[in-house]
Amino acid sequence: MKNRLVPIMASLLIANFIFAQNNNAVTTENGENNVSVQTQTGSNNFSDYQSNGYWNILTLEQDGSDNIGNAFSTGDDNIAGIIQLGNNNRSNSGLMNYGIYQNGTENISQQKSVGNYNETSIFQGGYKNIADQEQIGDYNKAEIRQNFTSAAYTDRNHTQFQQGSNNEAIVRSFDPNNSGVQEQIGDYNYSFIRQQLPYAEASVYQTGNHNQTFIEQFEYRTGDTHAEITANIDGENNLAGIEQSGSNNKVELNQTGESNSALVGPYITDKGIYQCGDDNEVNLTQDGKENTGIVYQTGDGNVGIVSSTGENNYARIIQTGNSNAAKIIQSN
Repeated sequence: MKNRLVPIMASLLIANFIFAQNNNAVTTENGENNVSVQTQTGSNNFSDYQSNGYWNILTLEQDGSDNIGNAFSTGDDNIAGIIQLGNNNRSNSGLMNYGIYQNGTENISQQKSVGNYNETSIFQGGYKNIADQEQIGDYNKAEIRQNFTSAAYTDRNHTQFQQGSNNEAIVRSFDPNNSGVQEQIGDYNYSFIRQQLPYAEASVYQTGNHNQTFIEQFEYRTGDTHAEITANIDGENNLAGIEQSGSNNKVELNQTGESNSALVGPYITDKGIYQCGDDNEVNLTQDGKENTGIVYQTGDGNVGIVSSTGENNYARIIQTGNSNAAKIIQSN
């Protein structure tokens, strides 16, 4: 990613400041090294930004409720940042119903919302892009989609952070060599990651009760895929579902608390942690009471390990294939 300080200093600055309600702000930039700043204070405001070029930067801040902010850019090395403070705001109604839509390479998208019942979404087409979302509040939804391109390796990154309850975080990345992190703090939250292999990494961290996380890594080719999944879940009555296809993959799931399970998910297989391929590894650790862990592996040379500490826990490993190894450790 190129240094952005020089483009900012040499750019044309376009600033819109609106302090009222029911206003519309529209900015269109064609060219390079442009900077657009839009600030709206109040309710029921609408902001739309469009750029066609390179090294362009957008900053949009909305302070109020029931506001809409969207951004669309075509070209490379562009940055779009949207901050919304208040309730019932949307950054998901632009092109293809995404709040930030970027088509190009080495672009950056950032969305932040503080409040309740907010929705944000990012679409990126191209490679070597970065998407970051942060939400603080309850009943919020964040979505990132990084679309398929013809590039062999794309070095994508996607990050989502939510603090509050009844939130939803969704990522779909349809390119190889991508990495993503989801972190949720609160209760009754839902997280979902779907990544294309090879060379994908997914990390999920959940703290709270009655949360759900589902991770899927899939391949479009045969052979080694070298994918990794790490999930650390702390709380009670939490549910995790994981599915991987390919070879030389690794899963590590740690659940701390009571009545947790690695079982059924609405988008994932009903076999808990499921791996299809050769030379894969699963390490499931559960610490607490009345936990349930199921590992299902099909292929050769796989390793499945389940370790549980506490009372009334249930563990099961099912393996189909040759030269596999299974180990269950339970202690009170």
